[in-house]
Amino acid sequence: MRKGTVLVLLCLVGSAMGSPTPQSAVLFDQPLPEIPIRYGWNSDGSSSNATEPFASTVEIGDGFSLSAAASVASVTWWGSYWSGEVPAVAKEFELRFLSDMTGAGNLITSRTVTAVGEDTGLTVVSNIPGFPFTWKVMKYTVDLAAPVALDAGESFIAISENDSSTPAVWTWAFHQDPGSGSWYQPDHGADWLTAPGDMAFSLIGEPIPEAVSIDVRPWGGKRNHLRLRSRGLVPVAVLSDEGFDARDIDPETARIGDPNLGATGTDRWFLHDVDRDGDVDLVLLFRVRDLVEDCAINSDTETLTVTSTTRTGTVVAGSDGVEIVSRLAGWTRHRWSFRSWVRRWWSSR
Repeated sequence: MRKGTVLVLLCLVGSAMGSPTPQSAVLFDQPLPEIPIRYGWNSDGSSSNATEPFASTVEIGDGFSLSAAASVASVTWWGSYWSGEVPAVAKEFELRFLSDMTGAGNLITSRTVTAVGEDTGLTVVSNIPGFPFTWKVMKYTVDLAAPVALDAGESFIAISENDSSTPAVWTWAFHQDPGSGSWYQPDHGADWLTAPGDMAFSLIGEPIPEAVSIDVRPWGGKRNHLRLRSRGLVPVAVLSDEGFDARDIDPETARIGDPNLGATGTDRWFLHDVDRDGDVDLVLLFRVRDLVEDCAINSDTETLTVTSTTRTGTVVAGSDGVEIVSRLAGWTRHRWSFRSWVRRWWSSR
């Protein structure tokens, strides 16, 4: 069997399994300490727990800050029940995201989720006079049905256990105490009041890329023809404008591909004013062979997307249309090498 046939089959299998999963990252991390601190704060919205000691329908929240806009796909948090037991069934929680660090901002979204607590093997011991107890600390992780989009800067999350079938009050564990402080709300709609202690939780997701302009084959015509069997390079210009300097991009982080397929990287680039507007643009050079072998392009591809990260950590992305052809016409049949592109750039200065 030919190598090309094998590659096509592998790419077809990958396509049938779905698009590649985007690389998730820890957006914010305020985990449970190795030695749990005290017992946390009650955060239980179920009125059935009113007979428990210190029970109430109080809700606890904590502020956090993101360096860039992001999409939250998964939330992890830690907590305990007053009974000290670890329920073996899923319990209902409410997660609320708000637009500032004090809970006074606008509600972004409210999600009702179910989660089964995972026994961490850790315990907390009561320091409340007259109420001795030892609680097992549980870890909860939920993948959100739809990601939550958050802007850069300050945000707020509130977590409460709202399962009326639970016979014990749930408490949200501390990350540290006193820390920078958390917030509590006696009931939805009431004012948020300050409380000591930072709550234990982590947010997983992806940065939301800032849009930039790109030009595939900037010197090859408007139709951006690409031939899958080409052994040459395809240049992609990332264009600077009034609000963005392409020189800020770290070229080693650049990846290109059909947004419905995979992506491949590059190790060759140069700076040049491609659109002749007086700004310096970044030209990235990608091997067509790499695009094909990494399943980043196929005969149905109509769009190529470049994603990259600036030297300050901002994720950027841009897309341009392409047309896959079996043969390139005229002078474009030439197999441009890196040296050829450098000569072309030098001669156009």
